[in-house]
Amino acid sequence: MDVRLAFLCDAAVESGGKLHALGIGIDVLSASQVPVRYPRLSLVLGLDYNQDEIGEHTMGLRVVDADGQDAVPQIEQRFPLLLDPGRPVGTARFVMELQDVQFNRWGQHEFHIYVDNRLLTQIPLQVTSLQQAPPAQ
Repeated sequence: MDVRLAFLCDAAVESGGKLHALGIGIDVLSASQVPVRYPRLSLVLGLDYNQDEIGEHTMGLRVVDADGQDAVPQIEQRFPLLLDPGRPVGTARFVMELQDVQFNRWGQHEFHIYVDNRLLTQIPLQVTSLQQAPPAQ
C-alpha cells in the first residue's frame, strides 16, 4: 500500500472517483492565543494498493503535538479495499472531516495516518502566534 497523496484542506468531497477540495495544503495555523479552535478541517488521503491488499483494513488518525502528546482524540475506522475484475491495482480515496479541532499549544503538530497499525504518512501543521506568522506570499 502506497500513499499517492495526503494533505489538509478547508473542505473536500470524493465523488465518482474524483476529489474536489478547497484551500488545499494547510500547513500553518496562526492565532492570537491558544487554545485555538479550527472550525472545519479536512484530511485527504489517496492510497494505491494491489491484489494482495484486498480486504478489510483499519485506518487510524493521531494528531500529536511537539511533545508527542495527543492533541485531539484518536480516530479509527474500518474500510474495505476492493478491485474490479481484471484490474491488478486500485486507488482508494478518503476524506476525513474534522470538526472543531482544538490546538492547546503553539508549535509543530503532526497528523499521523496509520493503516492496520502501520504508520503510512505524516502531515505537519505548525500552530503559530499571529506575531510569529510567516509573511504572506
